[in-house]
Amino acid sequence: MRVVVGDGRGLPPALAGFDRALVDAPCSGLGVVNSRPDLRWRALPLPKLQLELLQAAAQRVRPGGTLVYSVCTINAEEGEAIVDASGREVDLTLGDEWPRFRHARRPEFLQTLPHVHGTAGFFVARLIAR
Repeated sequence: MRVVVGDGRGLPPALAGFDRALVDAPCSGLGVVNSRPDLRWRALPLPKLQLELLQAAAQRVRPGGTLVYSVCTINAEEGEAIVDASGREVDLTLGDEWPRFRHARRPEFLQTLPHVHGTAGFFVARLIAR
């Protein structure tokens, strides 16, 4: 294993051809407001940064590889909208694998909700690299 410290948007070109990548992007944190009530007044969506990180990671994954995008928010602007804006192919089977957490409006994604699942609010999408 090789550890690289740096901005995910500007990694060395030699870091490529991965089978899988996880983008656990910084976000407003609205899904964890129950444990961080201060976020209620400080939460800022970060869609530009989130999309840049997702696009950069997608360039590092080999064709046919898997890219997972997750954020600890239930804000659609930071979840569904980022995946849609990426133009990447969505793996439609994720919701089938985790039906308990299937997103109510977009069944190809996962979403956890504090009042439903007894956990923090998260959004998860799985994409296929092409």
